[in-house]
Amino acid sequence: VASENGSVELYHDDSKKLETASGGVTVTGTAVATAFEDSNGIGINTANVRTGILDVAGIATFRNAIKLKADVTDGSSTNRIYIGAGDDLTLFHDTSNSYLQNHTGDLIIGDTNHQYVRGYTSGKSVALFFNNSNKIQTTNTGVVISGIATATNVVSVKSDDGTSGRIDLYCEVSNAHYARIQAPDHSDF
Repeated sequence: VASENGSVELYHDDSKKLETASGGVTVTGTAVATAFEDSNGIGINTANVRTGILDVAGIATFRNAIKLKADVTDGSSTNRIYIGAGDDLTLFHDTSNSYLQNHTGDLIIGDTNHQYVRGYTSGKSVALFFNNSNKIQTTNTGVVISGIATATNVVSVKSDDGTSGRIDLYCEVSNAHYARIQAPDHSDF
């Protein structure tokens, strides 16, 4: 159906499938094409889309939301976004965890030349870096702080091992000696 100074409508078996409008074209049903490309050369390879891969050349802008769902048919329970040619950074989410991971398997958030947080999967620790220098790191026994730590108002040293709270002050040669400041036992207060 061609309307003068108006739309053109295409039908199949008395069911409208395509209609032109002043703002573009409306397609009802499935549009099958080998590729899509706009006037700026940004394209989508539809052959990859049909195999589960969205292959977009250029910058893709998604309005409102991007939703990823795990494909339970292939046994996967993890949703992921890969960034970089060599999967340099991956955003994961499964039923219980959400995390970023770099190509070595570590978690890095921030500018690695300046300030960033890094989680080491091998040592299962987390470190906070400033000017590419490790300043705070968790360990299996506690937290290691490099440099000067400044606390405002109160520093509490509490015990969880049956011994009163204590602070050890080490000498400057290989930490060979230390002096200890320790709270008295409970019965002596």
